[in-house]
Amino acid sequence: MVDTITGQFQHSLDSKGRLKIPAKLLPKLGNNIFISNGTDGCLEIRSEQAFAETKSKYVSNASHKSKQQRSIERVFFSGSSNVNVDNAGRVLIPWGNLQYLSKLDEDKKVMLVGVNDHLEVWVLQEWEEYICSETKVYEDNIEDYVSKHE
Repeated sequence: MVDTITGQFQHSLDSKGRLKIPAKLLPKLGNNIFISNGTDGCLEIRSEQAFAETKSKYVSNASHKSKQQRSIERVFFSGSSNVNVDNAGRVLIPWGNLQYLSKLDEDKKVMLVGVNDHLEVWVLQEWEEYICSETKVYEDNIEDYVSKHE
């Protein structure tokens, strides 16, 4: 079972494109992690175990895969990288993943957001815009979701 990851942490990437992982999250993520292009313009950081569980959800074992399945697998795996955490608790964000954060500006400020089994990396301004708009509809969304899943 994967440890739950929660919270928000504001950080900046250094000049080499490295990201400091909050010390309290390192035991949950481990030293060998996976960085993937996520949805809504963010990156997703997973432990080896969480990546394996996500992979099993995305991969079809069917001998003939649908166009949708092939697309999901291609985009997910081509946008994923296996990286190691250095002794200072930093990870080097691969170039392709950095390009995915298209609105990253010179100050390289990001927000790390715990989302259950993974950590998301958002450009700070995009996170602020997203959470502002989503907070307005959160109550309606949660009530609707809970009523459908009871």
